[in-house]
Amino acid sequence: MDQERFQAPPEEFRLFLRKKRRFLLSAGIFFISFYFLFPLLLSWFPEGMNRPVWGPFTWAWLYAFAHFAVVWILGVVYLRQADRWDRMAASLRRKDVSAEAPSAAGKKRRR
Repeated sequence: MDQERFQAPPEEFRLFLRKKRRFLLSAGIFFISFYFLFPLLLSWFPEGMNRPVWGPFTWAWLYAFAHFAVVWILGVVYLRQADRWDRMAASLRRKDVSAEAPSAAGKKRRR
């Protein structure tokens, strides 16, 4: 068994995972909070949510339609962030492969 393959991940990789986890957790908490705030506002402040904002549209309708915007915005932000993560992961893989290359070449020569 190759013990070198089971070493603790490098600090750069841990930092990458920490950044990714922080973004996903923040985005998830924001969306769930935004989503569940709607029924809470409807039950806690029904007269305020039924107040007209513009023409026949009330605050409830405005908040409901805002969900579509939030989903699209979060989707675009996630796609951009995922591109950055892909580039970071590829960079980490290149560093890992280049670090293993000399040791792997040395092992093959000994045989």
